[in-house]
Formats: sequence, C-alpha cells, structure tokens
Amino acid sequence: PGSASGRGSSSGTPRRDPGTSPAEEQLPRLPRDFEKKNPFCVIEVRREFLVADTLRAIATSSVHLLLRPMRVFFVGEPAIDEGGVTKEFFQLLVEALFQEEYGMFAFNAESRRFWFTAHLPLVDAGEPQAEFFLVGLVLGLAMHNGQILDLKFPSALFRKLLNLRVGNEHLAEVDPSLARGLDQLLAFEGDVETTFCSDFTVTDSAFGQVTTVDLKPGGADIPVTEANREEYAKLVAKYRLEDACRGQFDAFQRGFLLICDGAALSFV
Repeated sequence: PGSASGRGSSSGTPRRDPGTSPAEEQLPRLPRDFEKKNPFCVIEVRREFLVADTLRAIATSSVHLLLRPMRVFFVGEPAIDEGGVTKEFFQLLVEALFQEEYGMFAFNAESRRFWFTAHLPLVDAGEPQAEFFLVGLVLGLAMHNGQILDLKFPSALFRKLLNLRVGNEHLAEVDPSLARGLDQLLAFEGDVETTFCSDFTVTDSAFGQVTTVDLKPGGADIPVTEANREEYAKLVAKYRLEDACRGQFDAFQRGFLLICDGAALSFV
C-alpha cells in the first residue's frame, strides 16, 4: 500500500502551520477584518487560560479599539454577551490577578486590603512593569465599561491615582500594625531614644529576602528621639505608601490612565 506524501495524510487530519505549537493552535482567533466590521471591543478567552488570554488580547489591541464598548466571549460557550458575560469576566479576572501566586499584591488580613508587594525586581525587567501596566489597564477598562468591582484597595491608591497627597493618616488602611506603632511612638511621654531604640531605617522583606533601607542619608547612624520622631513617622509612611512601590504603582497608573482619564477619574 502506498503512503501519503509530505503534502498531507489520508486520514484528512489538517496540517499544522510550520512553527505553530498545539497550544498556539487553540488560542482564540477572530477574523482579521473583525475589528473593522464590529463596533465593539471583542475579547475572546478560554476560562482555563483567563489571565494569559486577556493580557495577550489587551497587549495586542489599539487604544482606539479598547475604548469601544466591550463584549466578551468564552471559547466553547454559546452565551451572547448582553452585559452579564462581561461582568462575570471582570469579576473572575480581578479575582485571578490578585491571587498570591502572581506576587503582585499583598493582602493585609487585619485591614482586609491589598497593596503593592514591595521591592519587586523591576530593575532590568520590563516584564514585571508591563504586568502592572496591564493590570491598571484592565481596571481602567472595567470602569470604562461601567463594571463595579470589589477591589479591596485602600483609599490611598485612589488618592495616588488622582495625584493627591498620601501620608500618615492613610497608613492604617495599608498596614494597621505599623500605623499603631507610629502612633504609640508619637504619643509616648518619656525617653524616646532609649525606650524605642530605633534609627532612621526600615526593614522590609519580599520573596524571602530581607533588606534594610535608609529613610534618609546616613539613617542607620541617626537615632529616633523626641525631637525628630515626627520626621521619622512621616518618612516611614512615605516609604510604605510611595517609595517601596514606586515602580509598580507608576506602571499601574499609566495603564489605568490610558483608558480611564479626565472626568471619569473623579468618580473613583
């Protein structure tokens, strides 16, 4: 019996394009001219690869397309999106993005709020910054499409998005234990230096690594005293709310503001 040549097989199984993996063959694909013919921003995703498919779709879409009303389709499901599917999509996506396995946000059990994980290795790496950018973009898209999400962010994040000042009074929502400690320090009546034995440094940990950071030049050699404790408290709050997450937040803010800027932002 003769065998099939390299141009196909007698079984009728379609050939895969060279260089295309089986996993890539399963990626959601819309017709090439779909964007021109459709007035909506259509996102097609697989439930089992929700985050990867969404971030891929967003990263390859123009801002002009993303600003259109969104319609979502789950691969293999016949549901027509009249708003309910999009709502479910954003709820599932946000829940997935805030999972501990992604390491982007830390959950404080006492305040029940998320905050940016400190000291992510952003120095050489555009990829982590790109992830925060895309998360900001996703949340901006949710607001742009009128979706109400339970984000569990402290008010400090929304103030920062509006470029408003954050300080000691906002720290309790992010780190209640640290805020209480600073309040006790500021209210203490007695010898601050010998009682608290603190200096102008903070100790932080992320991904199993502990680091000590100077709050000001030579901070390790500057004791905290009654005279300078207010400065110390302000610098600690500034570090926790701004310095420790500057790269992460800046990328997040750029993504959010790309979609949700101007008058709409005043409602956050």
